[in-house]
Amino acid sequence: MRNFIVACCFLPILLNAQVPKVKSKPVRSIYLLPNLMSLNYTMTDIQQAWAPKAGISVGLQVKLKIVNDFFLRTGLGYGFKGYRNMETGLRFGSTINPMTWVVSESKIETKGVFHELQLPLALQYDFKEDRFFIAVGADFVAQMGHTAKTQYLYGDGTKDFSSFENKSQLNIASTLSMGYAMPLNQHYTLSIAPTFSYYVKEWILHDSQMYNYGIKLLLDYKP
Repeated sequence: MRNFIVACCFLPILLNAQVPKVKSKPVRSIYLLPNLMSLNYTMTDIQQAWAPKAGISVGLQVKLKIVNDFFLRTGLGYGFKGYRNMETGLRFGSTINPMTWVVSESKIETKGVFHELQLPLALQYDFKEDRFFIAVGADFVAQMGHTAKTQYLYGDGTKDFSSFENKSQLNIASTLSMGYAMPLNQHYTLSIAPTFSYYVKEWILHDSQMYNYGIKLLLDYKP
């Protein structure tokens, strides 16, 4: 009897040893991410305004299984983005009315575009029979090719213009996305995922940090 109980305890291990282990193959992907870039201001003593600017990111990714329903996504991408910023309620000594000694308010409007190389690294969890998923991670980005034009709108009706280029800089964007996967056939799956990214370091404008939101379209290929 004792030998029978011991054999029953080891039976699952013996059966599992007879089942060949199937190695999970990596899933290759291409993605397209139309998005809107916005700004978050940390400086409150200046009246700030912004308008979302459209951008786009494209790239290649690979999805590697870690354990159970957890996957690691990484790859390489390229992004083209822009922004628009307005500072209002400004007062300059040059706009003093010599008759009334009233200083009129001025505005500064800045428009810029930049490019970035992206190295995404995200942990993805699949649930609901692999149809729904959530991914959390970070994009390590090299921001470069930044050009901006600034327009000074003085209260006395005069205007002035300037432009500048910024040096390349590394940044990190924390990311969050939730999506739905639609199998197209045995090998291909199309995923739609609303995505939000927040840049950790300020770069373009002082006392402000960038964030963007968009819809990520992923086409996965599983061998």
